Amino acid sequence: MRAREPTGLRRPDPSARRESARADDFARLLTQEQGKPLAEAQFEVRAFVPSVGVGEDPVTGSLNAGLAQWLIGAGLAPDHYVASQGTVLGRAGRVHVDRIGADIWIGGHTVVCVDGHVTL
Repeated sequence: MRAREPTGLRRPDPSARRESARADDFARLLTQEQGKPLAEAQFEVRAFVPSVGVGEDPVTGSLNAGLAQWLIGAGLAPDHYVASQGTVLGRAGRVHVDRIGADIWIGGHTVVCVDGHVTL
């Protein structure tokens, strides 16, 4: 996708994506329009995984790591950039991506929602 508006604000229709068993699990990447940056972020990322009960994930570090490998490797993103995620959900998620050598590092601020211990 090239523009943030209006596609970036649309909500997906899961019933329209039934071509395969996991067709309703997808990510949407919105890049900046030519000459119009996306505020402080270079990309807007959206992740939908209804097969595991996630309509839209507000911020997903692992997805951003995978996207970074592809984007940077294909020359579509610089070695250091910021992706926004969760905008449509009213969240201001910012994922900081850095490639250092062959490694992709993901960072940003977090909010603890659940705290506890698990005994295995």
